Amino acid sequence: MHRDPRLTLAVIVKDEADLLSGLLRHHRDLYDEVVVVDTGSRDRSRAVAVASGAKVLDFPWIDDFAAARNHGLEQAKCPWVLHMDCDERISPADFSGIRAIVEQKAGRCYELPINNYASHPQGGEWSEVEPSDLAFAMGAPGFMRTQPVRLFPNLPGLRFHGVIHENLRPDIIALGLPVERGSQVIHHTGLLENQGLQRREVLYARLLEKKASLDPQNLDGLTEYAKVLVSQGNLLKAEELLSRGLAQEKTMGEHALANLFMVEIHARQEKLPQALERLTLTIHKHPNHLLCWVQAAALHLAQGQEDIARIYLTQGRKLFPSSAILKKLEAKV
Repeated sequence: MHRDPRLTLAVIVKDEADLLSGLLRHHRDLYDEVVVVDTGSRDRSRAVAVASGAKVLDFPWIDDFAAARNHGLEQAKCPWVLHMDCDERISPADFSGIRAIVEQKAGRCYELPINNYASHPQGGEWSEVEPSDLAFAMGAPGFMRTQPVRLFPNLPGLRFHGVIHENLRPDIIALGLPVERGSQVIHHTGLLENQGLQRREVLYARLLEKKASLDPQNLDGLTEYAKVLVSQGNLLKAEELLSRGLAQEKTMGEHALANLFMVEIHARQEKLPQALERLTLTIHKHPNHLLCWVQAAALHLAQGQEDIARIYLTQGRKLFPSSAILKKLEAKV
């Protein structure tokens, strides 16, 4: 039965033919239009998109995810847009919920939960895979959840910002658009080991460095780049970078994640007094932030101070009784 076209699926792709084919085939009952932006594929990605009936746009890669996504938005015709990556899937059981949203007048944005499946915790709250999600987890034992805006009105003034980890927030605020939380989960498997992972890590490292240089006052971006530097073994440069950013704080501990990562850097450098001072002040300012208690317990466990770690775990469990990561730390005490 013919239905009124309401939803554009917007995708950017480069050399992901098999993943793109799966994405479009899996969601064909969800979307009404597909816009695929190809940023220079040398495989069958473009042919796959054409065969699916997608509107295919060529866009030379310029180290800017927002620019590529915005190029696709210019050609979207439906009143609603859902943007996804090739390594993401939504359960067909959730299609009706999304279709119910897009049948409404397009005037608000929706944050959709993303389960980022991984072989081990990589920051953030770690949750074990639910039995109902096993089909999407590709064997991963757990995931970290994020909830960005993914479903939004197709408006001329609503565009992405940021060379990496691009988002719509500046324009959402400028336009005064309401934001609601949806319950339809996006299952993301891109953090699992595969042939393209190393290539993406090199790309992300380059773009995070670019993001940090373009916006040196953005503590979120500086923290992301500092994590890359630490993974490369460059603790000193990571410490210098994050120190410059944290110097903007009026009082120590204001930015929870940046300060907690500086604690980790100091701990790796065996600068325990500095790590403990910053950790104490950050917990004081952010007692309702789960990672404060996780990091406090983990730091003291690493120092062999089980009694102190137990105190932090007890307090953390009072605030977050269902936290899987705190339960795992408790098992080590």
